[in-house]
Amino acid sequence: MVVDMWVAVEFGDVTVLFNVEDEANVSWLKKVHGTGYTREEAVEDLKGRSSSE
Repeated sequence: MVVDMWVAVEFGDVTVLFNVEDEANVSWLKKVHGTGYTREEAVEDLKGRSSSE
């Protein structure tokens, strides 16, 4: 069973969410991004990664 995941990316003041089957589907992203099984998890992961840089 394939479980889709969410990928969150910030572009300026905007957070963009992608629903993908695999993180490799957005390998073209060069920006810091967060992942999760829900939109909320992806945004929280993004915030954690962004604050550590």
